[in-house]
Amino acid sequence: MADSKKKQNSSLFQRKRKGGKSKQALPSLHKILTIAHNHPDFFPGGGELLAHQLHRAFRADDSVESEFLAATDKLSREPHNGTPFLAHEGREDEFLFWVGRFDYFRQSQKELLGLYRDLRHFLLRSKPDIVHFHHTLRIGVEALQVVRDTLPDCKIVFTLHDFIPMCHRDGQMVENHTERL
Repeated sequence: MADSKKKQNSSLFQRKRKGGKSKQALPSLHKILTIAHNHPDFFPGGGELLAHQLHRAFRADDSVESEFLAATDKLSREPHNGTPFLAHEGREDEFLFWVGRFDYFRQSQKELLGLYRDLRHFLLRSKPDIVHFHHTLRIGVEALQVVRDTLPDCKIVFTLHDFIPMCHRDGQMVENHTERL
């Protein structure tokens, strides 16, 4: 009986490598969900690139499980009926979250029912220990509260890559007419 239990426990820590091969991995110390305002495949901006590179670095560490969730809209992808989530081109740990209506001035998502219901469902499926936001652009500041309400013990990290939340001039901190800082 001890051998069967040992075999069962060891299979819990098998991870699939590219090409379907398994590697022995230690139990995850953390599961991290990185959330970005776009995917660098669609818009290779600085925040998107950094968030995705960080996800890839986490993924390379056997002690960390990592998922990447990027906001998208009709400029990059059309929505699918029935779900705002899309897998990103066969990448099992990268997802696109379709967000159609965002108030840039208030940094707020206008489709709150979908945000609260759908993001909550995603979080319950994913069960991260840490959610790392790179902006709340396109997703909405409300997403922070959704994470807190859904996973009260989850740590929330919020990286500001610029001054967009406090400057309506694309975060550039310049005056309207003079373009001065």
